[in-house]
Amino acid sequence: MKTDNKGFTLVELIVSVAILAIVMLAAFGFMLAGTKSYTSIDARITRQFKAQLAVNQVSDSLMNCNTGLSTADSGQTVYILEKRGSAYTVRAFRQSGSELQYGEATAAEKIETIIKDGAEIKTTIYTASISSWSKAAGSVDSFSVTLTPGIGAVKSAAIQLKFKNSDKTYTQTVALRNAPPVVMIAAS
Repeated sequence: MKTDNKGFTLVELIVSVAILAIVMLAAFGFMLAGTKSYTSIDARITRQFKAQLAVNQVSDSLMNCNTGLSTADSGQTVYILEKRGSAYTVRAFRQSGSELQYGEATAAEKIETIIKDGAEIKTTIYTASISSWSKAAGSVDSFSVTLTPGIGAVKSAAIQLKFKNSDKTYTQTVALRNAPPVVMIAAS
């Protein structure tokens, strides 16, 4: 009894396994490239979201300032003075290490008389002691606020924020609603 069972030869099996391996390696390569691309884009979107959140927090505080503004440390710290009723409050944003930090404290008003060129000049200084700072954003490479003076008041503020491992600087210019003056704020 003769049967015509024709099977695969060893050579045919090896060739088909090799072709399957090449196809699987190509598919794995595409999957790996897609995963890397997704991870990169996800990190960039997360960084952009955090930057926008931090810039919005600073710009909202600046935009609604009603009493006065001041910067220190070449613009790396911004003080926002607000008056509610008869009380003054200082809110501040600063870069400390790789963090953008936020602090708030009650401010005391002190009027000093300075004699300059034989003339008495009355100056108001607001003092505040911010003892508790909270993290507004992390992985910050640089932060600064530049105030643009107008006639007797600040008309706008430019906020710049750059994160570590980022090639982009997030910049936003804010027009101030209440045109607050530049004031002297002594914070500790």
